[in-house]
Amino acid sequence: MIANNNCRKPITQSFAIFGLSFGLMLNGQAATNLESKLEKDDTKEVVYESENDFYEGLARIEQDNKYGFIDKNNKIVIPVKYDDANAFFKRLSRVSLNGKWGLINKMNEQIIPIEYDEVSPSFEFSLIAVSKGGKWGYVNKKNKVVIPIIYDEVGGFSEGLVSVQKDDKWGFINDKGKPVIPIEYDNVNYLIEGLVAVAKDGNWGLLIKKAISSFL
Repeated sequence: MIANNNCRKPITQSFAIFGLSFGLMLNGQAATNLESKLEKDDTKEVVYESENDFYEGLARIEQDNKYGFIDKNNKIVIPVKYDDANAFFKRLSRVSLNGKWGLINKMNEQIIPIEYDEVSPSFEFSLIAVSKGGKWGYVNKKNKVVIPIIYDEVGGFSEGLVSVQKDDKWGFINDKGKPVIPIEYDNVNYLIEGLVAVAKDGNWGLLIKKAISSFL
């Protein structure tokens, strides 16, 4: 559901939260205050996107193709200045500005600086995949590089390991950046109950993670 806000008129905003809808009536001074915050002239429009409404207490808004966030009191808490922004998850939002990506918190502080070509939208774990100069690696939530940004592709973590590709070959490294399965395979598949599927010269086989780890 999308509701528009027109300047100098009493307005009604409708929100959808997890499939449930409710209405918020704004009249008189309340409407005037909100309009003065969100609009400067008759040509501007604020859009509340129902699929993103109020995740972790904040809703994404759009104005002139820029994005920010409001709270449930209609107070703008994140300025409407980003080229793109994802709904908050684990108290963080993935945002884009001037072609770069990073993560901000609810105080609009940059937890991961907006300096990367890409930032993975999956950051529920302690490490976050980032890309710079066409290469991928992982940083922690203090922006310290944990896995060097040298890989052509990276996967997600599974059972403590992550798949990485370099020079058209695949392998696995751990969360310290240490190789566990050599980067020499044509293809790999994720860990399932301690097993790793790998392919080489057209043939597939299984490696046992526990046996590999015992030699580290």
